[in-house]
Formats: sequence, structure tokens, C-alpha cells
Amino acid sequence: MGRFWKLRNITKSIFQPILIVLMLLLSSQEISANIISDDIDPHELEVGDRIATMVEERWERVNDPSKTAHLAMILERLKPYLNRPLPYEVRLINDPVQNAFSLPGGIIFLTSGMYDFIKSDSELAGIIAHELIHSDRKHGMVQAARNQKLSLVAIAIVIATQGQAAPAILSSVAQTAISNSYSKDLEREADLVGMDLLVRSGYEPSGMLTVIEALAEDEIKHPWVDPGIYMDHPYTDERISYIIDGIREKGLPLRRKGSLNLLNISVINEEG
Repeated sequence: MGRFWKLRNITKSIFQPILIVLMLLLSSQEISANIISDDIDPHELEVGDRIATMVEERWERVNDPSKTAHLAMILERLKPYLNRPLPYEVRLINDPVQNAFSLPGGIIFLTSGMYDFIKSDSELAGIIAHELIHSDRKHGMVQAARNQKLSLVAIAIVIATQGQAAPAILSSVAQTAISNSYSKDLEREADLVGMDLLVRSGYEPSGMLTVIEALAEDEIKHPWVDPGIYMDHPYTDERISYIIDGIREKGLPLRRKGSLNLLNISVINEEG
């Protein structure tokens, strides 16, 4: 009996990876045309939760009530204009590096360095809107699928079955999210659709522009160092250019002073 179970376990260990590979080959033939949909994939949520745990094991979470409420207020104004009703959440982590990233399933992380860097709610909303679009449109999963040359269905199967490739794919998704290493088309979509979110929710759309301009200027002031897991958004000049074009094409005024909190005038009436 013991030999039978031992043989059964050996057989299982041999054929399970083969089965997973076959499933991947079959599912990778499917065209991921339904990437953008209103469906919430439970595997996507699982991936996001697992990466969030990894992030919070490395970076301390900031639980300042006023900052948490501030981020939640901006998030609530943006959420109604998204495609998918994910359990969106913005979390603040303690890190002086200016960074923001979103995970599959709707969790967004903002570093304390980025929070302190922004100059207005419009700029903060621009950062959050950009990351919301990455989650809403499944960009993390899409980019990982491209990197692994698999379909989204194949990735879901690997994670669900806890196959041998799951750690590598999970690492790919995490790397894509934290380092913001998206391809140009996904980054452009996050910028321009994110700008639409700002307009629809009543924020100054130039907030998307001024924060990128400020980050680009800040990079010039500091000598280059190896960013490690971080990667600045590529093609900064190109991003600035198409965001300006997008604002003008919509017939919107380009008001940098508003999103930078400059020259805000108040009037006080006094008797006499």
C-alpha cells in the first residue's frame, strides 16, 4: 500500500507540470480580446493581494488618519468614472523615493516621498487617476502576459493551479507594477484616459501635466544613481507633449498655476 501511494505521488509530480504546460499551450492560442471588460477576475484579485503583502513586508505602511482620509477623498471622486467596480484602495507607504504604482485588483501604493512632492489636489488626483487606469484596464496583467508571451487566461491557469511557473509570473507582475515598466501604449492610455477622469471628476486636468514636468525637472537636479527596482516613467518629453495636445484637443484651458497652487487670490470684504 505504501509503495502504491509513493508511486501515485511520483506519477502526479511527473504529469502535473505536463498538464499545466498543455493547458498553457491551449489557452495561449486564445486572443486576449476581452482584456478590457466589466468582469472581475478572482485570480486578478488574488495576485494583487499577494503582491500587496510582499510590498508591505518591505515598506512600512503609513497610517496617518489625515493623509489616509485625504487620499480616500480623492479616490472617491474618481471611482464613479471607471469601467470596473474593483475594491479600489490607495495605501501610503514610508519611502522617500517619489513613486506610485498600482496592482492588479485595484490596490494603489503611493510613497511618502511622492505625497510630500505634490503641490495640489489636482496633481495628487492626476497621479491616482493614472494608476487607477492601469488597474481598471488590467495593464499589469497585460504587460506580464506580453513579457511571458502568454495569454491572460494562461496566466490565470498557472496561478490558480499553483504551477511551477507561478512564482516567475507573479514576480513579473510585481516588477511591472512597482517599477512602472509598462510599454508606451499602456502608459499613454493611463495618461490620457486618466486625464479624462480628472475632467469628469472636476479636477484641473493640468495636474496630470505639472506633476510630470516637476518630476522631470527634479531628475535633472540630481545625479543619476542606479534605481534598483525602480524605473522612472520612460519617454517623459513625449508624455508631456501628448498630454498638452490632449488638453488642447478637448478645448480645455491649460492652467498650470491652478494645479501648482500659484497666485490663488482671496477677497475679504471689510466694512468701510
